[in-house]
Amino acid sequence: MAVHRVFAWAILAVALSLSAILGLLTTYVLAALALLTVPALLATGQRPFVRGADTTIFVGGFLVILALFAITAEVPIDAALAINFIALLAYAPIAAVFDAARRPDNALHMAWLALAGVAVALAICLIQVY
Repeated sequence: MAVHRVFAWAILAVALSLSAILGLLTTYVLAALALLTVPALLATGQRPFVRGADTTIFVGGFLVILALFAITAEVPIDAALAINFIALLAYAPIAAVFDAARRPDNALHMAWLALAGVAVALAICLIQVY
């Protein structure tokens, strides 16, 4: 369970606190973190991609988009544009991690991380203006 908390904190830190610094890369960093959680989830006996209808819809949506890109590709590399929708695949492991790391005081931790994100964004604004 400790591994789940570490991944949950890392995902929240990137999404809430570091997104002001990472900008558009935030989605890809979160997707990479989500894919890194899969081995940890499998080691604890969880199956993140077999959770329920919501996970099936997200994974199926990504596979449909991938198939459509592959069918309509003029050159083979066009199918790689489906990577822009990798967040659909990231949903399953992220949901599993947050499910396993559930605790009563999580709202307070999330508020502190959001405040840290506001502080980072304010610092960036002040540096750019002055």
